[in-house]
Amino acid sequence: MSSPGGHLDELAEQEQLLRSVTYLRDLGKVDIARLIGASEDVHFAPDTVIVREGAPADSLYLLGRGQVELSVSVTASNDRSGRSPHRPRSASSGCSSHIARPPSAR
Repeated sequence: MSSPGGHLDELAEQEQLLRSVTYLRDLGKVDIARLIGASEDVHFAPDTVIVREGAPADSLYLLGRGQVELSVSVTASNDRSGRSPHRPRSASSGCSSHIARPPSAR
């Protein structure tokens, strides 16, 4: 269990991460607090596949620390020169480095 000061630091860090997203930047404190309350802090070991290309999207990940590798398969039917701007896009991503971070106090 973390100290109260540590928990406040973690909340401030989560708020800063959310506000780094253009679409979330101007949200009020209450809305940011709701997003933080509904979010889950997750960590992935190196070489873990986080999402697979073509799989249904059921989560939103914001990278607070570390690195991910992103790969997109390209075929003749979906290369960038002929891609319709209205077609769904997908990619696979996986963790390429591990940053140890204490678990959330929530």
